[in-house]
Amino acid sequence: MKYTLSTLMFLSLSSLALACPISPQQLDQQLTKAKSLKLNVDLMGEENLTEADFNSVVARIKDHFTPIFLAKGKTLNVNSSWTVPLNNALATEDFRGSNVFFFGLFTKNKYMTKDAFLFVGCHEIGHHLGGFPKNTGSMAWATIEGQSDYFAAAKCYREILKNDPENANAETLILPESVKEKCKAQYADEEGYRICLRSARTAEDVGKILDYISTSTERPETFLLEPVPAAVVKTVSSHPKAICRTHTIMEASLCHVASDIDISETDETVGICHPKNGDTLGNRPLCWFKPKEEPPVVTTSK
Repeated sequence: MKYTLSTLMFLSLSSLALACPISPQQLDQQLTKAKSLKLNVDLMGEENLTEADFNSVVARIKDHFTPIFLAKGKTLNVNSSWTVPLNNALATEDFRGSNVFFFGLFTKNKYMTKDAFLFVGCHEIGHHLGGFPKNTGSMAWATIEGQSDYFAAAKCYREILKNDPENANAETLILPESVKEKCKAQYADEEGYRICLRSARTAEDVGKILDYISTSTERPETFLLEPVPAAVVKTVSSHPKAICRTHTIMEASLCHVASDIDISETDETVGICHPKNGDTLGNRPLCWFKPKEEPPVVTTSK
């Protein structure tokens, strides 16, 4: 189904309104901020991705996931426009099925790469297939933001990059030696190691993309070497901070659970790395995820 510009704009604005119950005044504030970001020319670098790059990534997402959604009894609708001026990517669920939207303006960020845009696509798919934790209320169909990041790197990204010719160039990527060593220790096979390197580079790039969108500041720090932000007292359903998201992507890249195993919709330990499974690497960072605590065992004396 084709979507008109007005429909796409409505869906974009609706996604802001449905994120949580907000007043008209709060909605106006969010829309004003969103419009200022879209019109901020400082966010626009040289064209890092061509229209052909954009279309090829969207096609990979569509070709890989359409049959997967069908097997689950769902319909995936992939919508894209190189020219619609929205600095965003979106996921919605309605009577048509499971929908994702991609816009060319979002690829113009100065830190954007083809792999980073593939991650963006995987993140949007993650809202539909990323499993637990999920939102509540009218958005209960959607996996929360941090988990969508985790799914993107642990499942989608690794699946799509299998047998990719560009994996051969992964060892030339600029990465801290400590990160390379983690990938090497976690993956004995050459392809797994190389995909891990690509995912780690994407973790760095995505962190800087998101940080630059929110601050318009270039930061020389290597996000992968920055400390993980403080642990949360309860799971955060909204977007975590940029550095937290970088660490989420990196940890997901190190998860040993096979990328073709589904993540449970209800059990936080199934299909994923988790401390309760004995995992010390590849777990969701505590800067957005709060694991469920087992109730204390009550004993009675005789």
